[in-house]
Amino acid sequence: MIGTGTMRPVTVTLTNVKLRTALDAHLRQRALQLEVRSIAARDAAAERGQRALASLISLELFDVSPVEVFGAVATEIGAPITIEAGLPSEPVSFNFRNAPTAEMLNLLCNAMRCAWDFDPVRGLRVMAKR
Repeated sequence: MIGTGTMRPVTVTLTNVKLRTALDAHLRQRALQLEVRSIAARDAAAERGQRALASLISLELFDVSPVEVFGAVATEIGAPITIEAGLPSEPVSFNFRNAPTAEMLNLLCNAMRCAWDFDPVRGLRVMAKR
């Protein structure tokens, strides 16, 4: 725990680094440790090692490629992703807060002329419409 007034500004630029890795490195330099506490409900599919498509998702992205958008979705829902070639390359911006995941994926694919499917074992797959 850090007392009031002991926090100092930090500026960090990272590329392709997981958030937890960056936080751990930063905290280790100051002899601090991060403890994450969470309670997650588990269902039968999760017990079998299968993923379920999350019911709600929050995502805020500005001026990124469509591939990065779908990569962020996959990260948010904790699933592997396969993105087939042919998605548009123009940067896009999206802001969803507690949106139904399937509806958000449909909206994204309508805007980017693609289709998606989800398999509990293989994860999310995004295909360009031909």
